[in-house]
Amino acid sequence: MTSKVEIDESGNLGSKDRYFVLSAIVTRCFDNLRPAIKVLDEIKKKQSSKKDIMEVKYTHLHQDEKLRVLRA
Repeated sequence: MTSKVEIDESGNLGSKDRYFVLSAIVTRCFDNLRPAIKVLDEIKKKQSSKKDIMEVKYTHLHQDEKLRVLRA
């Protein structure tokens, strides 16, 4: 069994935003996520042809793409 920890932030430390959120997800059996990661990699490759992209933003996904990830 392979575990994985992902940490992400939301907010802008360089501005006067009122909120800054730091979150972590611990996945005990990372292997179960491989199908969803494969879908996200496909989406990232498709988006990277438009610009240099490092991550997939959930808010920028189309509804069908969101469903593909969740079903995987």
